[in-house]
Amino acid sequence: MAAVANVAIAVFWNPSTDRSLSVVGLDVVVAVDVQANWYTARATAEGTPGSTVTPDVGNAFGGSGAPPSGCRLALGSFSVQPTLDAGPFLTRFIPNTAVGARVGSGQVTVYGPARQRTGIVVPPGEGLAVVQTPATASTLDVAVRWIE
Repeated sequence: MAAVANVAIAVFWNPSTDRSLSVVGLDVVVAVDVQANWYTARATAEGTPGSTVTPDVGNAFGGSGAPPSGCRLALGSFSVQPTLDAGPFLTRFIPNTAVGARVGSGQVTVYGPARQRTGIVVPPGEGLAVVQTPATASTLDVAVRWIE
């Protein structure tokens, strides 16, 4: 990522028009030896990411099928940043978080038992963004676990 403060580095986007998703886990791990600070925010527009990853049957637990929502992980340098909700949402889930400047250091967060369908709800047409706070050229690996 470029050395710019308060830019999204990843957005878990729900393009569905009728299906909410429940994020039950979020992993953010350092990929290059640079300290990183980040927080999460709701995104109301996806922006234009450098690349996207769309889960398929190989990502489904038990190989049961591709996600019906069509969700995707937008990442890389965004040419147009996502629109982030300015409210204080998620500060109780993931406050401004610092991870060490060592490859492999990071944070793995679980939001409630997956079988109970608890977690962070991502409504249709919205997303959950990971935003870097300092102006450092950090490279992070982001993984999301969710239930549809």
